[in-house]
Amino acid sequence: MSEKIEKYANNALVDDEITFKELWEMDDADAVELQEEAQNQCLENIGYFIEPKFLFSFVIESIKRKENILPMLERSLKRIEDSTLGQDSEEDFGGLFSDIDLASP
Repeated sequence: MSEKIEKYANNALVDDEITFKELWEMDDADAVELQEEAQNQCLENIGYFIEPKFLFSFVIESIKRKENILPMLERSLKRIEDSTLGQDSEEDFGGLFSDIDLASP
């Protein structure tokens, strides 16, 4: 899911000459508008949205820095499900990760 959305968003942003991760690092008014547009395109075309800071590649970077990734993974899974609320894909994603217990020893 992570790789799919990153590839899709990067392709959608080619004309803007920016990557998905670079767009989310920006904080000006134009960036916010483009972020909303990118998010809506992802929801419409692939059915879910993941912010770049919750992508698998970012999780790997955090592991390399020896950070605790469990809270990040929990937020990421929750945000994926939440991103589908009110979308056609909501039924497909609701409770998708409910069997995952990241606190299990």
